[in-house]
Amino acid sequence: MRVPNTEAASLKEYGRRRAWRDLYARSLVGIPFYLAGCLVLIWTGDLLTRSPSEAIIVVSVFAILLLARRWHRAPLGALEPALARWEKRHWALIHIGSLAWGLIVVRLGLVEAAPTPPVLIAIICSVAYGAATSPTYAMKPRMALTSVALLFLPAIVVLSLAVPSLRPFMLTLAIFGIYVLLSLKRYTAEYGHQLEIEYALIESRREIEQLSLTDALTGLGNRRRLDLAWHQAWHEARRQRTPLALLMIDLDHFKQINDTHGHQAGDHCLAHVASLLRDHFRRETDLIARFGGEEFVVVIHAPASQALPSAHRFLTLLRETPVIWNGEAIRLTASIGVAEVDFDFDVTPDVTLYRADQATYAVKHAGRDAVRLASSEDDRLPEQV
Repeated sequence: MRVPNTEAASLKEYGRRRAWRDLYARSLVGIPFYLAGCLVLIWTGDLLTRSPSEAIIVVSVFAILLLARRWHRAPLGALEPALARWEKRHWALIHIGSLAWGLIVVRLGLVEAAPTPPVLIAIICSVAYGAATSPTYAMKPRMALTSVALLFLPAIVVLSLAVPSLRPFMLTLAIFGIYVLLSLKRYTAEYGHQLEIEYALIESRREIEQLSLTDALTGLGNRRRLDLAWHQAWHEARRQRTPLALLMIDLDHFKQINDTHGHQAGDHCLAHVASLLRDHFRRETDLIARFGGEEFVVVIHAPASQALPSAHRFLTLLRETPVIWNGEAIRLTASIGVAEVDFDFDVTPDVTLYRADQATYAVKHAGRDAVRLASSEDDRLPEQV
């Protein structure tokens, strides 16, 4: 699946983060099987009777590795250098486990010096562990290959030279090792393809979510986006006791514009106002949304003493920037109500929004084309709000 070049870096970042999560989660699976293999070997080889200290050491090594892998969690919230260092340490734990099993097979083969049941069981376990390592760690093929090599090579090299009766089994193990190597390439490609599919689905959901929060005509946030962001900002400001203001902007005589110039001209005016709002309220923390019809809302993380002058400057900008439609200038004005969150009076975000709306209506009744600051005492909220 092809991904646009502009998203390549994001896909790469997603792949790294996903690989780190997978590495930790998948590394916890292998050690219990190593422990199970050790217990079977201890039982079939009667190690508790023949060499109890050796049996205890073997089990203890893998028990410690299990705890070490579980405790060595990936700091996914950290920066990439820290995660890269974590990854190296975690791979070291994985490789230690592989090497420990490879040495157990060597030790058992040298002691038994024949294809006895414990030796054959150890070889079968090596095959199983190697087959599992390939797809489990496909996110890092070189590291996976190293792990498989540590599982197989010690036994293949040492036992082929030292125990002639085990050479056919070691040859079989070597052939299987080649198969694991070849299959690793396929597993790596499948893992990468899965990442691309997942990332494409995430991006699609993000785009759909963004569209559901965007007003199609103006490109601003829509009423749903406003409700989500406004409630979040309001509660955050209330919790931290930081100033927060809301501007309700209602274009004047907009129905007359539609009736005189047509609805296309009206849509053009709305897009024009949206552009002016984006140019005027530029701070990253400012939220601009279309409230509905010819109404817009701006949320500013500032007190009314700053919001009011900004509203006046926007009103001046709106007056001085007419819309040119079919060679005719359509001059726009607006009625703007400004409300600062009053933590003693505003018990919900809707109260603040209502006060700004009431201030806007007061401007309408007073003649339009002005800005008014909402009063906590005068603009009482109806019971139904």
